[in-house]
Amino acid sequence: MGDQPPRPVRAAARFEPELGPGQDKLVPMAPRARLGGAPWPQPFSHRFRVRYAEVDPQAVVFNSRYLEYADVVVSEFFRARRAEGMPDIEFHIRKAEVDYLRPIRLEELVEGRLQVERIGNSSMAMRIELHGTSEEKGADDLRAVIALVQVHVDLDSGEARRIPDSMRQAFAPFLGESAKETVDA
Repeated sequence: MGDQPPRPVRAAARFEPELGPGQDKLVPMAPRARLGGAPWPQPFSHRFRVRYAEVDPQAVVFNSRYLEYADVVVSEFFRARRAEGMPDIEFHIRKAEVDYLRPIRLEELVEGRLQVERIGNSSMAMRIELHGTSEEKGADDLRAVIALVQVHVDLDSGEARRIPDSMRQAFAPFLGESAKETVDA
């Protein structure tokens, strides 16, 4: 971690207003660069502030809260897609992995960034990055990476179902190139 160069400042991070405790805000993000220089599609982003109930006596976020934070980011992602006409269908988490890189602390402003990495027949893989933000120039540090695999299910039977093409299209702006091949096919 310490030997990595600092991340460049994004234009959106310079003029964002300070959020009060418990306030949330959707924030558009600039594209990230991939190995080889090609940009990733623009990730979905959602900001929130760490509240007192989410930390231990040392003012560090409880480990279990990282998955709750991922759920908040995913929920806001789905809410934004539904507002654009995506159908409301059900997904269940099949697998979740959290890579804790640095602690998140009380009152910190956290930015969750979501990227859809793969869409299969009935499942999709998402990557959520939790970044600490600061008013200091150039401050943007990755705190955790959460990998989720979700499966589209029929609520009555509990059976996995194919992800509809309309949903695949709704996710298109947030897909990597390999995932786009499954959408366009």
